[in-house]
Amino acid sequence: MNNIRIPIYKILAICFLVGLSIIYLNFYGTHTELVDSYSLGRYRIVFGGILQDSTYKTRLEFSKISHKVVFPYLYVKGESGYTRVLLTPIGTDILKVPNYSFYDTASIIEDIDSINHLKRVYGNSISIKDDLNQISEADRIIFKSL
Repeated sequence: MNNIRIPIYKILAICFLVGLSIIYLNFYGTHTELVDSYSLGRYRIVFGGILQDSTYKTRLEFSKISHKVVFPYLYVKGESGYTRVLLTPIGTDILKVPNYSFYDTASIIEDIDSINHLKRVYGNSISIKDDLNQISEADRIIFKSL
């Protein structure tokens, strides 16, 4: 039999490049015409601007106005307020500054995940703040730049 020997440095180099690719796709996502995916597909911004969490099957933001990735978070500004999600594959950390007038008028629409529903689903992993003055200065600057 022919034993093909591949030098260990080539195997390590390939593993290193694959690892870098996975890290890049995790934080900066993949982008198509209809869907932007982040955190290896967990968070998706679908056509129309809805930020979805495919793990918990929730909608975190509706009608996205703009978004920005600042390592290790995805910041989204939308009609329903401001949302920051952690893009690491392990763990969940969500900051939500809701636009309560949106949720008051959207209560007649069945597809809207209410703030109380998000609290039940995420528990301690979600932090709901009433306005931008209750969050860190760094987050506030990023949200205002959106």
